[in-house]
Amino acid sequence: MKNMFYFSRRERLSLCMLALVIVVALTGLRIYESCLADADREEENIEADTSEEVRLFMAEVSEQKPRYKQNDDSLIYAPVPFDPNTCDSSVLLRMGLRKWQVRTFLKYRSAGARFYGRDDLLRVYSLSKEDVERMMPYAHFPVDERVLRKAEQEENKRIRDSLFNAMVATFPQKLKEGEMIDLSEADTSQLKKIPGVGSYYAGKILRYGERLGGFVSVSQLKEIEGLPEDIEKWVRLSTSRIRKLNINKADFKTLIRHPYLNYEQVKAIFNHRNQYGDLKSLRQLSTEDAFSVKDFERLEPYIAFE
Repeated sequence: MKNMFYFSRRERLSLCMLALVIVVALTGLRIYESCLADADREEENIEADTSEEVRLFMAEVSEQKPRYKQNDDSLIYAPVPFDPNTCDSSVLLRMGLRKWQVRTFLKYRSAGARFYGRDDLLRVYSLSKEDVERMMPYAHFPVDERVLRKAEQEENKRIRDSLFNAMVATFPQKLKEGEMIDLSEADTSQLKKIPGVGSYYAGKILRYGERLGGFVSVSQLKEIEGLPEDIEKWVRLSTSRIRKLNINKADFKTLIRHPYLNYEQVKAIFNHRNQYGDLKSLRQLSTEDAFSVKDFERLEPYIAFE
């Protein structure tokens, strides 16, 4: 009868392999349990360290003045002075804003927005009126470039208006339809109010009136070359202040200076005076070829015999 405890070589080898597998499995199990225990201890240490850091941070924040805790325990109001145009996210968080509000604010600013006051902050849709009011005492804004530009524009306009008014004062306002000036009283500044009459022609009118001895009719203005065709509608003559010329005593130069006398006419007057003595009437010159009836009519208001 075969021994029941007898194993062949192959069977003994199989048993050894089985024993080895069991030993390796048990050893691995012990090592895994040891690792789990170490991990639990490390996690407990990390949690303890983190709790300590949080406690220290909270203690530090709680010492800052003023402090204000919102409904969300994770939001701490610990404000500092800041410029909304340059501050970073940490400053905005200290102003009591939530992270999503900070992200929206920074995105709005990166799009080119500039903040110069309370109204500009209110344009950020993520900020409520309460948020802005809480931030305002600590917000420092730069000088508003828009205000500077507006002030500069207003100053430039003021300067332009001053220059325009000065120019208008230099050039007198022209007469409106229906307005007239008195030719017998007018000076240069008044004459320049006539449409189409400037300094040159205003002086020319006065010099012509001086040479005549005064105007007796506004129609005499047509005798001045270059004046507007409708000048008579802008003037009137209330009085005639005539300075008469003594035809018997005036010298040659004085007589020929009068606009209504030419060289031949003055020569005829002197010849008559030398031959017949003083004139008593212009009709005494009617025999002279240099004179016409029209000449006598024009001269009559300006001639005196004594």
